[in-house]
Amino acid sequence: YQRRVHGDNIEIAIKMSTIYVCSDHAGFDYREVIVKFLIGKGFKVVDMGVATKERCDFPDYVTQVCQALQKDENGIGILIGGQGIGMSIAANKHTGIRCSVCHDYYTSKTSRERDGCNVLAVGARVVGIEVAKQIVEVFATSSLKEAVSYTHLTLPTIYSV
Repeated sequence: YQRRVHGDNIEIAIKMSTIYVCSDHAGFDYREVIVKFLIGKGFKVVDMGVATKERCDFPDYVTQVCQALQKDENGIGILIGGQGIGMSIAANKHTGIRCSVCHDYYTSKTSRERDGCNVLAVGARVVGIEVAKQIVEVFATSSLKEAVSYTHLTLPTIYSV
């Protein structure tokens, strides 16, 4: 499990994790760049679509990523949409998924380290491709900090509205 790895082995353990990536039509071009970028960095990547730039029902693709993560607790998901918000909402409806929309390095890093997110949503209409690559890389190389209080991670699952 990633967070139990210490020292020099953490980067190796993180890169052994699978990254499941999908997009909607608005994120199609970014997804192609991000997948190549991650593979070039040595990550194991599963590209889960979309196949074309034609308008699509993104919840279908988000569900595929979330179902893969429900079977692979060490994996992470990357969702690339126009704004990323709709994909994040769809992802967070799945059990065991903690998805955050991030627009910069800091929120991406802290969403993993402090909030235990296992899915990242990025908006292709919101950030440039170089920033998107930076956001994705820091998310993929960060993990939940052992020292973080887990109370704030478990309380949302206790409450129902």
